[in-house]
Parts: sequence; C-alpha cells; structure tokens
Amino acid sequence: MSQVDDESIKEANLLAGDAINNFRTIMSFGNTEMVVKKFDDLLEDSHKSAVKNAHVIGFLYGFS
Repeated sequence: MSQVDDESIKEANLLAGDAINNFRTIMSFGNTEMVVKKFDDLLEDSHKSAVKNAHVIGFLYGFS
C-alpha cells in the first residue's frame, strides 16, 4: 500500500471510532448520513487504487 492509502484508511478508522463512541450524539443530531458519506469519501481513493492494482495483477497473471 502506498502512503496515501495508509493515511486515508487511518483517517477513516478514526472517524468510525469516533462515530461509535459518540453514537448517541450522532443519532440525536441526525448526522448518520453525513458520517457515512464522509467515511465513503475517505476510502474512495484507496478503493480506486486497490481496483487498479487488482487489474494489473490479474493482467500479469493472465499473461504469464
């Protein structure tokens, strides 16, 4: 994994941990959709990178 992927996953894990610890506050303010959207946005770059890497590995495996 690259440094960017590690950072985005770390930030997403921190967000998820905070959301779990402050579950009642998030539910009372109705911010669940916002938290989920932000979590998805944080993991989007690492997901694109993983898909690209999987395609390259699959192509090289098929070529061999």
